[in-house]
Amino acid sequence: MYTHEDYKDTLTSEPVASTLKRLHKQAEEADKPLQQEYSKLRKLYKEAKEKEANKSLEQEYSSIDVIADLLKEERKNYKEMYQNKFASHYLSVTPEFGDFLYMCARTANAKQIVEFGTSFGISSIYLAAALRDNGGGELISTEIEESKALQARKNIAAAGLSDLVDIRIGDALETLSTGFKGKIDLALLDGAFSLYLPVLKLLEPHFRMGTVLISENALVAEYLKHIRNPANGYHSKKILVGEGNDNEKGNELSIVTWNKMSLENRLDKTSASISDAQSVPAMVKSSSIFLAGQIYLTKNQALSRERIVRRPQHKQNGLAVI
Repeated sequence: MYTHEDYKDTLTSEPVASTLKRLHKQAEEADKPLQQEYSKLRKLYKEAKEKEANKSLEQEYSSIDVIADLLKEERKNYKEMYQNKFASHYLSVTPEFGDFLYMCARTANAKQIVEFGTSFGISSIYLAAALRDNGGGELISTEIEESKALQARKNIAAAGLSDLVDIRIGDALETLSTGFKGKIDLALLDGAFSLYLPVLKLLEPHFRMGTVLISENALVAEYLKHIRNPANGYHSKKILVGEGNDNEKGNELSIVTWNKMSLENRLDKTSASISDAQSVPAMVKSSSIFLAGQIYLTKNQALSRERIVRRPQHKQNGLAVI
């Protein structure tokens, strides 16, 4: 008979546990000067938030010179910024946020995860550990700074998770433009703030309904406007994880509620055709939009493509509802 002692999750087992402990300590030491530099920023952010609570995150941050300058510098040349200025910094998740990532991936039963911003691989280890406990899968992670990516591979190997991780070196706008196997179950954006929306646009065709999207440091108003608009297929909220800095960085949790591109791809790939156009009910021909379960067809699509997936056991008015 099995007991709780017969099973330990990968995250709390060796060699993952000791590897993460070592890396978090290294990250704290490496980023200490940077944290001290931005301690004033966090204080100003709190003050700005209290005074301007109704403004968007980017509007709030705009009143703080440090963040405004950071975004301006990044938009000007993000490659220079992350390959030089921040090349030696971990900029990693906290242990609390890492646990949160693991729990999200486990809850989603994720098999394919995409991460924008590998850094030294700490968050990658949390996500890969979840894949291991989910029965396997693949984490596709991308890092623009080669020295970081190479060290991340070593760190992930030390945790015994290399077989689950594909680290792609280069600009995410290129490394994430192709090479996915099936749908993405979870995506983590934790790289250059100004690239969140362009990177998201690359990933969206590979999302499914229920895909989990986690955005660290979601500071750009255009990005927030996109993921907070239900018409774009997301239900999104700011999240507070743990204590301290994680609650001050504008982290966002989003769920894909519907996916237009995914639905269109399903329509394009279906091989079942309607042989007799007269079999389509008049209501389809006369309506501007026809809803068949989760597939949306315009009048022109329904008539010109003359195809639809049939499932007789769920017929309504001669049409399959899926």
